Amino acid sequence: MSFKVKLMTCGLVAGVAAGLVLDAAIDLPLSLIPHVVLSALLGVAFGAWIGPRVYGGGSGLVWGEAFGLLWWLLGWLTLIPLLQGEGFRWSGPEIQERFELLLGQTIAFGAVLGLVFNGLNRIICRVTGVDPEPDQVAVAGLQGQELLSPSTRSMLFGGFGGLVGGWVFLIGIERSDFFPLVAGLVRSDSVAVGGLLHYLIAISIGVSFGLLFHRDVLGVGSALVWGMTYGITWWMFGPMTLGPILIGSTPDWSSAAAADAFAPLVAHILYGALIAFLFGAASRLWDIFFVDSDPLNRTAEGAGSRSLRGALMGQAAGIVGGLLFTFVMVSTDSLPRVASLVGGGSFVAGFVVHLLIALIIGSSYGLLFQRAAFSYGSGLGWGLSYGFLWWLLGPGTLFFVLLREPVDWSLLATADRYPALIGHLLYGMGLGLFFQFLVRRYDRHLPSAQHEPPDGVRRPHVHRTAGTPAAALWTVTLVIGVMVPLLLGAGS
Repeated sequence: MSFKVKLMTCGLVAGVAAGLVLDAAIDLPLSLIPHVVLSALLGVAFGAWIGPRVYGGGSGLVWGEAFGLLWWLLGWLTLIPLLQGEGFRWSGPEIQERFELLLGQTIAFGAVLGLVFNGLNRIICRVTGVDPEPDQVAVAGLQGQELLSPSTRSMLFGGFGGLVGGWVFLIGIERSDFFPLVAGLVRSDSVAVGGLLHYLIAISIGVSFGLLFHRDVLGVGSALVWGMTYGITWWMFGPMTLGPILIGSTPDWSSAAAADAFAPLVAHILYGALIAFLFGAASRLWDIFFVDSDPLNRTAEGAGSRSLRGALMGQAAGIVGGLLFTFVMVSTDSLPRVASLVGGGSFVAGFVVHLLIALIIGSSYGLLFQRAAFSYGSGLGWGLSYGFLWWLLGPGTLFFVLLREPVDWSLLATADRYPALIGHLLYGMGLGLFFQFLVRRYDRHLPSAQHEPPDGVRRPHVHRTAGTPAAALWTVTLVIGVMVPLLLGAGS
């Protein structure tokens, strides 16, 4: 069996399985047989087109979700209603009416497709003795390090991140209502039982993150986006699906149910980002102490000077992004409220504070994403994702904390902050693109389209985004993160 035929066969079986799951989950505008046949064809296309890029459970999950979102747009909203004589279903009310298709294509079809495909592919590879993991995504520094196996480290680092993330998860949640709800999963209404179960679930999710994504998390910055996507996945799989099933109810993926569960969506995204940040930081510290200290793995430049240069370039890029953001701040008259962070209220004070915040966030981007900078496309993807994260973390969370106000993650409050999302995306765009420009001009210790490392030696800890699930990662995070609050907010 040729490599291509093997991938297409795995895709066919995975497509049938995903189609059956989706058909069982929601009412579709197609009958069972035509839908299963269509799903099989989609699975074959997935295997032929994306299959070579699936090298683990995490990459399979994210590629599958991105593929499901693509078919949601091209298929259910465009081709299928067109063939049925209904015309395009692109309007907001029509999408809200069938909101379950968005979640269904992501979690019931896409996630199942990617995970089943990866499982079948690995089984075949194990039988034939072929390694499914390409060299370019092998985790650096694991060879010869026997203190802890990669799986053990992933479980420990992920579990630690899950524990801390479980605590942060509760910031915008009313605990007196939330803990009894969680305890209801085991037929109890005790606050103590709910709290214990919450942290056990949080640790389990952290451990699963480490096991699924330890091949993909190649830096602390990219880890943040992996965690955001995993948080979105767990919102769909947890409170929207598994939670109702465990208490004896039927999952409801309607727009009304999603609106009621919107605060947990924000909590899950920030929870996933924190898990991934702690996981990536712990992994990086492990490399510093046990891998980079090895004379064979040392780079030509020390970590201190490299980090300083990354922070300075990030500051410059942050100023560029902040100036782009200013257009939105002025149009929404938000600068005086920003000035209230330092006890002021003037336009000028707000502008100064705004640029200082932009500079600080830019510094963090330079430190976190310096190793992920390779092309303008990747810079745009990481920058937009980081801007989206700071929309949730900044005006949605820390702004309230600094003003000593209750954190409000409700749908109504988030919809009111939607203009700020546009500003944060503009900021992220300017940040990512200008940072990449600076990297290509001044950072000769990272590979780029213009130059290679000065000594000609390939750096094992520097990875390109080409051939990795980075594009799928950006797609899932931004499409779900940007569209869901817009659709649900318009409905409310």
